[in-house]
Amino acid sequence: MGAGGQRDAGHLQPRRLRLPQAERVLFQAQQNPASPKPGSIDVYDWPGRFVETGHAEFYARIRQERWQVEHQQIQATATAAGIAPGHTFTLTNAPFFSDNGDYLVTAAGYHLEENRYASGEGETIHRIDFTVIPASVSFRPAQSTAWPRTYGPQTAKVVGPQGESIWTDKYGRVKVKFHWDRLAKGDDTSSCWVRVSSAWAGQGYGGVQIPRVGDEVVVDFINGDPDRPIITGRVYNDASMPPWALPAAATQMGFMSRTKDGSVDNANALRFEDKAGAEQVWIQAERNMDTSIKNDETHSVGGERSHYVKKNELHRVEANQIQAVKGGTEILTGKGKLDAAVEQYVLASGTKLRLVSGESAIELNANGKISLIGKEFNFFVEGDGHITTGGKAASQYVRR
Repeated sequence: MGAGGQRDAGHLQPRRLRLPQAERVLFQAQQNPASPKPGSIDVYDWPGRFVETGHAEFYARIRQERWQVEHQQIQATATAAGIAPGHTFTLTNAPFFSDNGDYLVTAAGYHLEENRYASGEGETIHRIDFTVIPASVSFRPAQSTAWPRTYGPQTAKVVGPQGESIWTDKYGRVKVKFHWDRLAKGDDTSSCWVRVSSAWAGQGYGGVQIPRVGDEVVVDFINGDPDRPIITGRVYNDASMPPWALPAAATQMGFMSRTKDGSVDNANALRFEDKAGAEQVWIQAERNMDTSIKNDETHSVGGERSHYVKKNELHRVEANQIQAVKGGTEILTGKGKLDAAVEQYVLASGTKLRLVSGESAIELNANGKISLIGKEFNFFVEGDGHITTGGKAASQYVRR
């Protein structure tokens, strides 16, 4: 056997797993100089049972060296007593000159018969049946031990260091403690880092839901390998109940997080109520809520809309703003109100415009009539003043 390859898919350094031929992972040991040229058949081994990509070449080399042992081994018989497994000897004067050289004994079977010193007994027999390989070939024993295997998923509890409610790494992995594990301390030393499956995972996008310390999770094993655990789900139990009371709220679905080290009242939430006649979408932000819209936004409300702001509110529009109200509009302020325009400010009314302040009022009617109503009035102009009446006399009446 001249070439062997092992392949596996791991989550560490995935970009290094792509070869120019578009193969994701195909690690092939270099040609062993002691072996003949390889044929057209490669040995393809899946899974390779490695996680670090740097281990693949090493494992493929070990496997190839074992194949070289099987390919180069020779069976022989001799009577020399010094032949024993693990020893080497030098063969000389062989019938074929190419067979001369150093050999390593890999196995030996001994057949020993002693003469009983009685008349007519056979002679003493010493025979050794043994197997050798050229000493230039690295010896590797056969891989006879079966790889341990798991059957089916298990449940475990997420754990972490004392005082930490969230414990993860840059891959979003967590530590777990299996229910059958009597020796683990239930902290960050209880297991290796365990990958967490997500409903959506991509290259810098997708969903992130990191299991927290104390959560019960479902752990499966890739290809049944106990060294390749992966969390495939989470389950509720008596200590970790659903966020809504069931079965009373069976029509409710959604998501509810929890403020780190917070209580049941501290959460961000998105909930859907599917009860007939009471359908609802409920959103809660425990603190701030920021919305970013890169283009247009449209809101359509079929009924009423309420807008309540406990503190200040700021509206900033860089272009134009248009508000169209088919019915009436009322604005009530508890204190003052200021309207200011850098350029022209126009107030328009189809029938009458009335400005009222206590017992004073100014009315502008659509027919052109203007009325100033009040107890006193003063006109003060620093420059000239003119009153034009369209050619008719202006009357002044003073009531005493």
